[in-house]
Amino acid sequence: MSSVHNELDKYVHGCSGIMSLEYSYLFAFFSIPREIIFDLWEIPPFGSLGKSEYKGLRRDRVDCLFISNGLETGIGMGTNQKLRYLNYIKPYADYLLSQGAMVSNINGYGKVIFFEQENR
Repeated sequence: MSSVHNELDKYVHGCSGIMSLEYSYLFAFFSIPREIIFDLWEIPPFGSLGKSEYKGLRRDRVDCLFISNGLETGIGMGTNQKLRYLNYIKPYADYLLSQGAMVSNINGYGKVIFFEQENR
């Protein structure tokens, strides 16, 4: 993560809310309020976006997704990380993109889904 720190830094300060698998890195190494960083593990390993009691993925709460290669392509195994990605994060990323969000691919990390300042 340290090798892409400066690249990620371009995006963290423009977000109202960030969801990331690597939330602890964001807590530790970026000067942003902790209350805008959301942990992937708050999402249940069952249900899917729009078909669950979980209502945490809303644009007024999470407007940036930091999607690492490990999250997007990882196996998940016992943590059901892959289910959380496929059933919640990926559909939410598609929703944000349909609402005008941008995607930036970051070599050595993955991608960031974000809104440019004028589209927030």
